[in-house]
This record gives sequence, structure tokens and C-alpha cells, in this order.
Amino acid sequence: MGTNPSSVELLLDLFVTSTKRVPKGAYQVRTHSALPLALKSLVQQAQLKQRAWCAWTDDKHTWLFTAEISLALSRERGMPVLEINDYSEQGELRETGFWTHDKQGSWHRCAD
Repeated sequence: MGTNPSSVELLLDLFVTSTKRVPKGAYQVRTHSALPLALKSLVQQAQLKQRAWCAWTDDKHTWLFTAEISLALSRERGMPVLEINDYSEQGELRETGFWTHDKQGSWHRCAD
């Protein structure tokens, strides 16, 4: 894959920052080798499934998010709908859901 982030990765980054999923002062981890072991394997699984991922740390905790476009829901709504997974530092799935954003940039959870 090239170095240009995909639109899914850009949307995922936007989701994390605009919904305040990580504390102020946390910064993005760009390489999966810098992640805790439990998260490294999740990133590898995500990459195999062509899912976008992003991770953040504040040097005490690490947050991992993966996402993929839901083609069916995106077609239905006429806008990108992401299926987003939120993982704890230990690799446990904390939350999963379908999210979309409006023209103002606000994110909304879709009814599952």
C-alpha cells in the first residue's frame, strides 16, 4: 500500500479527534511496532481485513480504533457510514458501532 492515507483512515482520525475519544494531549502512534503486544495483533488482523486503524497514546495509556466503510448503510444513507471498533489497551473490544457525520462535521451513531 502507498503512504497516502485512505479516506477511511482520514474519516477515522476525524471521528476520534472530533468525538474526543482520547484525552487532550494524546498523540497519534503511526507504526504498529510502537504499540503494546495485544494491540499489534489487532492491527495485523485489521490490515488483513483491509480495515483502517489509528492508535493514540498519552504515554500512560494507548487507544486503538479500527474502521471500515459499510457499503450497504452508506448507499442507504447517501453518505459514508463507518463501522468503528474501539479497543482497550489490553485488546478488549470496548465499543463497536456504525457512525456517520453531517455536513457540519458532527458525528452521529446510526441505529444498529
